[in-house]
Amino acid sequence: MLKELAGKPENAEQLKEVSRIGSGPFKLVRWKPNEEILLERFPQHFRAPKVERWIMRIVPNAEATLGMLKRGELNFLGFFGGDPEVLVKFAQENPEIVIKSEVDVGFEFVAFNNRRAPFDDVAFRRALSLSIDRKLMVAAAWQDFAVPANSHVSPALSFWHDPAVDTLKTGTVEAKKILQDAGYRVIGGKLYYPAGKRETLTTE
Repeated sequence: MLKELAGKPENAEQLKEVSRIGSGPFKLVRWKPNEEILLERFPQHFRAPKVERWIMRIVPNAEATLGMLKRGELNFLGFFGGDPEVLVKFAQENPEIVIKSEVDVGFEFVAFNNRRAPFDDVAFRRALSLSIDRKLMVAAAWQDFAVPANSHVSPALSFWHDPAVDTLKTGTVEAKKILQDAGYRVIGGKLYYPAGKRETLTTE
């Protein structure tokens, strides 16, 4: 693959390679990048679908998809990338359109470089995590069309998701207690390492 990209502006991440090998209930028949994907029923699958084929249209403009849906050019939208309030208003103005909301397996998260101080300290990482207001993030970034999560396993994966983490106690009060128990000190409004610990500068 590296030889194929030599001298070209594309990189490995931009290279689109169509693979027709799979194990799902549909067979890939046609793929037109940025246009559509045509799938046909695989009757030998153990849960063979009832529909004969599935045409997935790729429409970059989120608002354009609503017009296509209204005109009958689309049967349904699997995902709407625009403002969710616009979608809600659209459904209210068109009673034949029904919105069904489900929790997706995708998630957004805050990650730390655990090789660098103070993130190499599990107590500091836990305190920082508990101080993040997830409900505020959901309201501000996703207009409440999201579910707060306290684990990397999405609540949509009910078989693997542990509901015990849903009641995780968060807040700055709990975070400060964790830091205090770990020896961190707040002096003059600034957070200091536990006594005897110094940060070593690295190039990471």
